[in-house]
Amino acid sequence: MRTMKKGRLILIKNVLFLPVIFILAILFCITSLMAWNEYRELYPFQKSIEQAILDTRSRNFSYKFWREPKKLYLALETNLSMVRQSITLTDSNFTYQMNLSQYQLEFPYLQSYHCSLVIDQAGFCQQTWGKPLLLLAIKSHPKSFQRRAASRKTWARMWEIDSMLVKSIFLMAMSKNTEHTDLVTEEDMDFHDILLWDFEESHHNLSLKERCFMEWLYYNCQEAEFIFKGDDDEFVNPLTVVRYVSDFVNSSTTVHGHLMVHSDVVREGKYKVSETLYPLKKYPTFLSGGGFIIPGDSIPALFHASIVLPVFPLDDVYFGFLLLAANLTYRHDARFCVSKSSKENCKFLETLVVHDISPYTLFQIWRGTQPLWNWKTLVLLILLCLVVGTSSSIKLLKQCYNGIVRVLLLLPSNRILRVVVEVQNWNKWDLDWLYKIIYKKRKTQENILWNH
Repeated sequence: MRTMKKGRLILIKNVLFLPVIFILAILFCITSLMAWNEYRELYPFQKSIEQAILDTRSRNFSYKFWREPKKLYLALETNLSMVRQSITLTDSNFTYQMNLSQYQLEFPYLQSYHCSLVIDQAGFCQQTWGKPLLLLAIKSHPKSFQRRAASRKTWARMWEIDSMLVKSIFLMAMSKNTEHTDLVTEEDMDFHDILLWDFEESHHNLSLKERCFMEWLYYNCQEAEFIFKGDDDEFVNPLTVVRYVSDFVNSSTTVHGHLMVHSDVVREGKYKVSETLYPLKKYPTFLSGGGFIIPGDSIPALFHASIVLPVFPLDDVYFGFLLLAANLTYRHDARFCVSKSSKENCKFLETLVVHDISPYTLFQIWRGTQPLWNWKTLVLLILLCLVVGTSSSIKLLKQCYNGIVRVLLLLPSNRILRVVVEVQNWNKWDLDWLYKIIYKKRKTQENILWNH
């Protein structure tokens, strides 16, 4: 008996020890190389951006716009002031008077601008291959190259989740720095996911981005089942968003987000609004612009409201007026972590969106929230099974085998294996202890990321 045990130990030492060390060393090298490549792609920082700007000055672009620059503010083909009108809106608490004459006096350009795209994406919403579409619309600035790069490397990709197609598109306007806009043109040649309007990026012009995007949706993207609106400095969980909207497929008049109920009007600073433009002390209920979801069926009503209503100079409040005019209802959900107070209590694994995230932190969060059931876990589990295989415990061997199957089930795009497992009913051997260990590790990783 002792001889058999000694033989097993010698077998493990001589046959398994060196291969295990060798495989772990390879895994370490591959992981380090992948991390370096991702770092190099995501974080060129300012020197690389400046060099890219210098490189583009000598290039000839195929866009007519770049060879013959136009004025940022084009002459209107249609006088929208003839369509817009003073309007009165009411909710259960307040009555809101929107005097068009005062809006034209204080913000004439917002009322008269005619939406004109420099970069468009024809057929973007039609290429869905018969699947329902969730469109992630991300407000960005031409200079925010690193944010867009981080988003594309993490959540802003094309996904197919639970038979729903997820596509992302970035919403931008012109930059005062023409080199930035030139770089955006080249960026779009690579990714084909940018809408660029010809008005200038500014705080008040964000309302134009809302209005023009509603127009683009109405004419180009009524195929979308849902539209998620967010910013480029966020962590978005596509899986959670898809499963969230799947519960509201028959709700065509409800918008979802973090509700700001009758917020106080600010008279000073960045968000100031004059009393002559808006005499009330409270705003209507609106959704925080950091992230919200609107059903595709509500687009016609929102678009028609955007034509008639005066354009308010604060984009979040302006969209709140559009929702009120379109007679849409609201639904608040705490998983839209877009405010400072809500962010402190948010869990990355359960959240829909977390606002105000740097590119580096976004990348760390993304890696931390991905299932630990990846190829590294699979390799380590196979090695564990090899060690267990030297024992005579059939029960342990079955548990290892079941663990490998569960890892494979959670890897992406493994539909065939899922069907086989369901038919064979291989889930009868539980590995609850393994789930608990991994769940605790993921929760610990969340806390570390928050503290960082």
